[in-house]
Amino acid sequence: MLINHIFETVTSKVSHKVAFKSLRINLGHIGSRRINLGHIGSCRINLGHIGSRRINLDHIGSRRINLGHIGSGRITLGHIGSRRINLGHIGSCRITLGHIGSRRINLGHIGSGRINLGHIGSRRINLGHIGSRRINLGHIGSGRINLGHIGSCRINLGHIWSRRINLGHIGSCRITLGHIGSRRINLGHIGSRRINLGHIGLCRIKLGHIGSRQIILKSRRIIFGLHL
Repeated sequence: MLINHIFETVTSKVSHKVAFKSLRINLGHIGSRRINLGHIGSCRINLGHIGSRRINLDHIGSRRINLGHIGSGRITLGHIGSRRINLGHIGSCRITLGHIGSRRINLGHIGSGRINLGHIGSRRINLGHIGSRRINLGHIGSGRINLGHIGSCRINLGHIWSRRINLGHIGSCRITLGHIGSRRINLGHIGSRRINLGHIGLCRIKLGHIGSRQIILKSRRIIFGLHL
């Protein structure tokens, strides 16, 4: 689960706007503060809070993704493609996926909760175990999705469309995103852990630590070191 006090050492507002080609990045707050990343590719990403805070990802591609909370918080994914996905809670919380393809998916609870999965596209969804168990989702679009564990468990998403996304852990766990678009994003840890974003657009972004840690943004000849 997420460590709620990882950002207590952050006392000052940090706001940086960096233009990487057509890529706009605005980090408003880290900790209880707002983080706004302008665009990944041509898309807009807005991260509100990390921890018990609100995270809002506006678009990945042309799709809208809104993550409320990670941990005991609410997660809402607006659209992947033209489909709406709403995830209420991860853990003992409610998860509702509206439509992936033209099918409706409603996940009541993960753990002791109710799960109802129709189909994702024309593909079959196989959930092995929920809790500390392995979850395998066949395909979203033409991509493969493999979710290992939810909670302290490993989550591996193969592809969203043709892109590979690998999420290691949510909470104190490791998160690795392979590609969003043609870009590689690697998030090591959220909390006091290391976060490494490989490429956003044409630019390389490496976030070492969030909290009192160092954040390094790399774009060829540009290196930003943010000590919070």
